[in-house]
Amino acid sequence: MARSQSRPRNVNEQLVDYAEHGYVIDIDSPSHSRGIRVSISIVILSTILIAIGTAIVGMPVGMLHSTIREILGSVIAALGLALLVASVHHLYDMAMATTSVKIKPGAVIPPELVKPGNWIHRHGAWARVDEIGHDHTGRISALLSSGDVVYLDSTVTIAGDAFRPSRDPLSDLSR
Repeated sequence: MARSQSRPRNVNEQLVDYAEHGYVIDIDSPSHSRGIRVSISIVILSTILIAIGTAIVGMPVGMLHSTIREILGSVIAALGLALLVASVHHLYDMAMATTSVKIKPGAVIPPELVKPGNWIHRHGAWARVDEIGHDHTGRISALLSSGDVVYLDSTVTIAGDAFRPSRDPLSDLSR
């Protein structure tokens, strides 16, 4: 993938790199902070546009023709409101993309069926199983991506599907 040479921009891309390479790459925070600065600037600009539009509509009648003034003020305020909604939505999307990964429960299986690469749900969090082992007593242990070793004594909830990064359509051309 062409994106794998750069640093991930959000947690989802970080998860793709982790699945492909087996280690976590830090999120590209400069582009993220630049996006936040631009969105906040647009929020301020849109608030100013709304204030200007409202002020034009509220001007005394003698300064401009009433209908033209009201239409002009309404258009400016509507433009400001549209920009405000779009920029707040963009900020929300950025916050959600960098703080959450959507992994859904898929099945509850016995410990014997857990394999390396499965995502299991343990203590309120999802962790990737790196290795499966058996001790001398027959208990099954799992080395998790967090570095913890846990014993699988009861059934385990795994993620709904194996994590598969999307195929890069240009990968054949780069070879």
